[in-house]
Amino acid sequence: MRIIALDPGSKNFAVAVMDDRKVLETLYLKTIRSLRWDDFEAESKGFRTRWFDLLKKYEPDCVLAERFMARPGSNGKMVGEYINIMLGIISTVNASKGIPTHLVTPSQWKNYLNNRYGKVTSMKEHFPHLSVHESDALGIAVYALEGEYPEQKGKLLKYVKRLRKYPHVGKVPK
Repeated sequence: MRIIALDPGSKNFAVAVMDDRKVLETLYLKTIRSLRWDDFEAESKGFRTRWFDLLKKYEPDCVLAERFMARPGSNGKMVGEYINIMLGIISTVNASKGIPTHLVTPSQWKNYLNNRYGKVTSMKEHFPHLSVHESDALGIAVYALEGEYPEQKGKLLKYVKRLRKYPHVGKVPK
């Protein structure tokens, strides 16, 4: 099984591509940054094209993305709008290709991994060679794959975190 796991953000949209025991790639998608008429048309088209290219390259069996959840006191309103638009584009493109899209809450995958592997404050503790967002995307991938392959429960994260050579290793885009 090959999956693409997403840790979406308005500035950093991290992607981890993984099969049952191997990280194929970690990367960042360039995000939509403006909702103005002229800007949005070009940026949404670019985002959609980049997503199509990624699907063509990896042909995933499913896509998992962390849902955006506004927290009290945060400026989540505008951030959430951008993220939800990008998730809408992704789920629409996926549906047109017959690829299921699953949305997970942050607590859903983080609690699972903390219970399985020991409590951490950040997934970066498991993957110090990656950026925070890449670490989260990879954590989502591990969560999904352990659910799909029960025989891997409690083993997959330990195996994957020993791997140090991912193409994008910890570089946050500007």
